[in-house]
Formats: sequence, structure tokens, C-alpha cells
Amino acid sequence: MKIIKAYIKNYGSLKDIFFEGADFLVFIGPNSSGKSLIFEALMRFFNEFNPIGGTSTVNDLLWFKRDTSNPIEFEITIELSETDLKELVPFGEKIISAVKEKFPETFNILKIRRSLQSNGAWKTNEIKWSEMQLVIEDALVSAEKVQSFIQPLLSLSDYKMYFFTQGYSKENIGGDRLLVNLKEKKGFTSNPIIDDIVKKGLIESSTEYQGKNWQE
Repeated sequence: MKIIKAYIKNYGSLKDIFFEGADFLVFIGPNSSGKSLIFEALMRFFNEFNPIGGTSTVNDLLWFKRDTSNPIEFEITIELSETDLKELVPFGEKIISAVKEKFPETFNILKIRRSLQSNGAWKTNEIKWSEMQLVIEDALVSAEKVQSFIQPLLSLSDYKMYFFTQGYSKENIGGDRLLVNLKEKKGFTSNPIIDDIVKKGLIESSTEYQGKNWQE
């Protein structure tokens, strides 16, 4: 995983900066010109990252000219490795391959826009993987929107969610559960977006193995 583009606004003495990442990158400038602040800002962004919301300890010294009327803004574009993609995409290699074939220029690109408010609250304006939005205005995108992106690339009928913990089902999602590709006999851990798709019945589910160990 590496940063390929970064915008930072209103952070300390950084009013509005942009840089492109590289395998070897050097920041040059006089003392107190903001070089260290770039790294400080990026550390805050990643250390406090949350897909939705989050909080931070702040005061007005953190803002450009101590003007807290506008939020601190970040737009970070990241290039994902094959390992990163497998951890991010719950449908595994099949959907990654399909997206790579359809969107070869962006299949491994993740764009994140977040803003920090004067009360210390983080807001996620957008998280976008390739050409698919995952989060918009601090909320997960709807199951229907995910389906509209995935369905032309992959048949959801190939998948089924199995619930292993007693008392849980598509009406009450939780506990140990596994998303299984029925054709390839592969299992994947779930996430809130997949849970929402299952809840809406767009992916079939089953409670037939409740009470059993999913690892078996």
C-alpha cells in the first residue's frame, strides 16, 4: 500500500497543499516551512482513521491561522497491493479479477476523503474503491448501489451466507458467519456492506449449521 496523491487543507501552516507519492520522495524547504507538518498530518489521518466517523483531540492551534470556521480536509489516494485487495474486497479473487478486467486503470486504487471538524469529530465524505463508492457522507452506500456495481461483474447467486451462532440470521445479523462461494467452495469473512446485502435478501442465507464450529 502506498500513497500516490495527497491533498491537505487547513492543517497548521498548511493552507492547501498537494503532492504525488513516489517510491523515494524528499520534501525540501526552509526551517518552519511545514515539512514536518505534512508527516504529522498524515500520521493523524492514518492513526485516527475510521471508515465512518471518529473523534480526535483538537484545539484551534491545529487550524491554519487558528481559523476553525472551515474543517481540516484530507483527500488521500492509495495504490493497493494484491494482499491489500484480498483483505479489502469480501468477494475474493473472482471479483478483483473482474474489476481489473473492466477497470484496469483503477482496480487497485482507493480514494478517501475525510474532514476534521472544530469539535474534534471526523467525517468521512467519501471512500471509493476503483469506480465503486463504499461510503458517502459518513454512511455506507446502500445494498442496492453495491449490487448495481457488482451484479454485471459477478452473479450474487454464486454466494450464500451461513450463520453458525445460535439466534442469528439475516433478520438479526451477528455472531459467527461466513460468506461462501458455492461454486469455488471458498469462504470469506463478512463486513457491514455484505451484511446489508444479505439482510435485504440479495444474497441467500442459511441457519442450517447453527451451533457448529465454522472452522470445521
